[in-house]
Amino acid sequence: MSENFENNTVVEAETTETTNVQPSHGMAVASLVLGILGVVFCTLICCFYYIGIALSVIGLVLAVMAKKNGNDEGICKAGLILSIIGVVFGVLWIILAIVGNQFSSDAVQQFKQWAEKQN
Repeated sequence: MSENFENNTVVEAETTETTNVQPSHGMAVASLVLGILGVVFCTLICCFYYIGIALSVIGLVLAVMAKKNGNDEGICKAGLILSIIGVVFGVLWIILAIVGNQFSSDAVQQFKQWAEKQN
């Protein structure tokens, strides 16, 4: 704040402070954790692939949001990659379940026909 005594006015000087604020890693870490859990649920615990898909999609959204907020570090990239892998594995499980269901229906029908011929 500086004073100008000639005109009897007070002039306030504006100060601007620039700080280098690092982006928060919260969303990136959450994306990484959800990506890891998504891959685990979609691969190792195959009965819960639908939970893995949901976790992976949420992790994918968080990774994209973290990237938009300026977090372009390895944690964000790893969360993005693992979330994509979790979604892909989940979709593969869905395809496998549909195809397997079709084959098992055909196998049951063939077994019934074979059993009827044997009697």
